[in-house]
This record gives sequence, structure tokens and C-alpha cells, in this order.
Amino acid sequence: MPVVVNAPQVQARKGAKKNKNNSSNKAAATLSPSQAAISSEALSYELLQEKCLGEEKQDDDSIDSGSTAEPSTEASTQSECDEDVKEEDVKDDVKEDVEEEPSTNKVELPGKKDLEFLKVVNIGSQDPKTKVLLKAVTALSDLIFHEDCLEDCTKKKGWKLSILTNKEQSIMCGFITTKVTATGSLAVGKLAVPGEFRGAGYGRKIMEEIVKDAKRQKGVYDVSLSSLPGAISFYQRIGFKAHWGLKLTKDNDGYVEGQVYMEKLLARRPRKQ
Repeated sequence: MPVVVNAPQVQARKGAKKNKNNSSNKAAATLSPSQAAISSEALSYELLQEKCLGEEKQDDDSIDSGSTAEPSTEASTQSECDEDVKEEDVKDDVKEDVEEEPSTNKVELPGKKDLEFLKVVNIGSQDPKTKVLLKAVTALSDLIFHEDCLEDCTKKKGWKLSILTNKEQSIMCGFITTKVTATGSLAVGKLAVPGEFRGAGYGRKIMEEIVKDAKRQKGVYDVSLSSLPGAISFYQRIGFKAHWGLKLTKDNDGYVEGQVYMEKLLARRPRKQ
């Protein structure tokens, strides 16, 4: 059966509910002194907690800003001094390294007055300076002729080595090998000047010394050699004559097949009787 609710009952219920809500609101508005104190303490604790959190955050910000802040003037000055000292130490170390390294600059060319011509050098010499010069001769000979010219400077083969050097005998400026033949000719075997010294007149100086020495030797009437086509003009300027098309055998001392035979007369040969 349907439930029938009378109007007065509904009104009564609504009024009771309204009175109950009003009572709750009134009770909340009129707290007791102890209840108010508890509420105040809760509020103070919340404020204190927010204050502490704010101070911690400020401290964190101070730490973060301190890590990127510029140092004090005294600390900065000390740091700069330390860096200057370190830079000076590095410069000193670099300077020491440079001083210890051998110089890579080109050797200064000795002037004509500073040159010395060593005639008939003993290839077996134990003199320290001579040994250094001989090593330089071997290196240059291997570079230009692809063989060691010292191997020809023996009693059996008869070739003699002469070296152009400076007064201190510390620089090898060029060398030449020569041999007096049975026909009275001073044959030139090999002549070489280091590449960095070419154009300084050292080759001419060597040839002038050889010619001068040949003139003093009894029984020597000319100086002969084989020249590459590119060097013919050089020998012609110092008095050599080229014999084009002259056929010589390999038995001729100093002659290289395929090159041009050249000679410079020093004296007349005696007539055969």
C-alpha cells in the first residue's frame, strides 16, 4: 500500500532538521576557552612550520648562490698570484725544453777566410773531428752517388780524399777524391758539396785547391774528369775544356761512360824519344 505522509508531519521534520543545523553552527561559533586555545595553538604551529620551511629555503638559496658568487677580493688576488706563478713555472719549463733541444736552424755558411782545405785525409784517423767529417762525407756520397767514396780510398785503388771545412773543422763544406794516373794526369773521381751550401763558391774553391796542388806535383801535366752535361759550364769557367765525342775505355781513371770527358792543361808533356 502507498505510504501517506501528512503535511504537518513534513513541516515538523523540516523544522527539526533546521534546528539541528542551527545548533551545530551555533556550537561551532561559540567554542569554549580550552577549545579556542587548541585551535590557536594549531594555527601557531602551522605558521611556525611555514616560517621554518621559508628559512630552510632561504638557506638553500644562499648555498646555491654562494657556489656561483665571485670570491672575495683577497681570495681573488691570491688565486691570480697562484695562476701567475703557475704560468711562470710553465714558461720556465718550456724555456728549458727549448734550450735542451738541438738547434734546427741552418748552419751559418763559413766565409772564404774561414775555410780550410784538408789534403789527403787519412780515412782511418781516430781524431774526433776528423771522424765526424768522414761520417759527413760518407752520408753525402751515399746521397749523391749511391755509394761510399771512402771504399775507393785504399792503397790498392789509389784514390785520395780531400775535404773542405771551416777553421774549427766542425763543418763539412764539400769533398773531392783524386788520383794521379800513370799518364801524368790528376784524375777527379767524385766531387760533391752539400745542397744547403751550393751557390756559395765551395765547389770552385775545391777545384782551385786541387789545380794549385797539381801544379806543384812533379810529373802531373793536366787535371781530368768526367762531367754531367749540366755541370760542363761550371768546369769551363775555371779553365776546363770539353772533349765531345771522345771515346774512352772504362780503364781510364775517373772516366764515367755516358758523361763528357774534360781536362785542364797545366804543363806541356815531354816529347817521347
